Amino acid sequence: PRSGGLGSMPSAASLSQAAPPSQPSTNPPSPLNRQRAAPTTNGVSGGAVEAAVADARPTPAQLAQRAQWDEMLKSRVEPYERAIAAYEEKQRVYEDQHARVRELARSLEDREERCRALHAQLDGANAKQRAAVDAEQEVARQAHTA
Repeated sequence: PRSGGLGSMPSAASLSQAAPPSQPSTNPPSPLNRQRAAPTTNGVSGGAVEAAVADARPTPAQLAQRAQWDEMLKSRVEPYERAIAAYEEKQRVYEDQHARVRELARSLEDREERCRALHAQLDGANAKQRAAVDAEQEVARQAHTA
C-alpha cells in the first residue's frame, strides 16, 4: 500500500500479478520460443498444447482469483458510476431550469410588448384629453375676455 490518500490503491505490479491467468497474451511468441515449442516428445505441436490449455476449464483457484479481480474492479468503478449518475441528474435539473428561464423570458418579453402598447395607447388618450382641455380653456378664456 502507498501512503497518503490512496492507501487502498494497489500498485501497478500487484495489479499485473492479480490479473486472471485465463487471459491469453496478445504478444506473439518470439521465433526462438516457437522453435523450442514446435517439436514435442509425443509428436503434438506446441500450438496444439497451448490451444488445449486455453480450452481447459479454469481451476477453482483461478475462478476465485477471477471473482476477487472482478470484485476489486467493481469496487473501483462503482464510485465513478455514482458520480456520473449524480452529474447526469444535475444536468437534467439544469436543463429543466434553463427551459423554465427561456419560457419566463418569452413571457416577460410578451408582457413588456403589451405594456408598451398600452402605454402608447395611454399617451394617445392623454394627448387627446389634454387637447380637449386646452380647447375648453381657450373657449373659456375667449368668453371671459369678450
